[in-house]
Amino acid sequence: MFPIKALREHLTSKLDEITVLRKFRDSSGVLKIRETADKNDEDRRAIQDRELLNEVEVTKIPVENVWIFENEFGQQTFIEKLINDQKGAFTSAGKKVEKTIIYYNSNRLYLFMIEMKRVISPRKMQEDVVKKFENSLSSLSVFISAHFYFPQLENATIYPVGICCYNYYDDPQPSYNRDPKRIAGRVREALGNNGEKNILLLLTIEPIGLNKMKIPVLFCQNPNRNPVTKSFTIEL
Repeated sequence: MFPIKALREHLTSKLDEITVLRKFRDSSGVLKIRETADKNDEDRRAIQDRELLNEVEVTKIPVENVWIFENEFGQQTFIEKLINDQKGAFTSAGKKVEKTIIYYNSNRLYLFMIEMKRVISPRKMQEDVVKKFENSLSSLSVFISAHFYFPQLENATIYPVGICCYNYYDDPQPSYNRDPKRIAGRVREALGNNGEKNILLLLTIEPIGLNKMKIPVLFCQNPNRNPVTKSFTIEL
């Protein structure tokens, strides 16, 4: 039997131990995020002559009050340390972003959701990436509420930020959802009219575990163009 009184603190220590939701302890302030999609991913099937995006290195991460949430925990190699029939214990249905960096500062709990794409398009943003933001936030909200430390931040506000890292922008279906009020229309107008460069947009999301909200989404294009590399670096 296990006492309810000790459950939250015990669960928090276990999440850190198996790195599902772990304290960031790297004094260098650097985190490498690698692509976790399987070999059947649509980007991998489609590639003939354009480069994959396999890794993004995030630098200048604060060393205090930072946690890392493994959104796609079920695909991580360290899951093998668990007993086989417990592999899905800390996963939930739905696609999620590669990783989330959690940072507490000035009564804001920042959730930097990092997604990696070889190619970004208006349709992919509306039908895929935004859904990953929503699923990730809903899943993470459960872990935050069960965590020993976060519920003590009584005056804090959750502040989600989407970060979409990509190699190329493409719009193979320019007639798809041209409404400028919809996500696809807004992405097309911002990225299509300004060429391939970094931009910031406010996009509406509706995570089932939280409320409907507008969040800043930063589009970070690979700055290495000749040739386009399979990895690049961003600053948090």
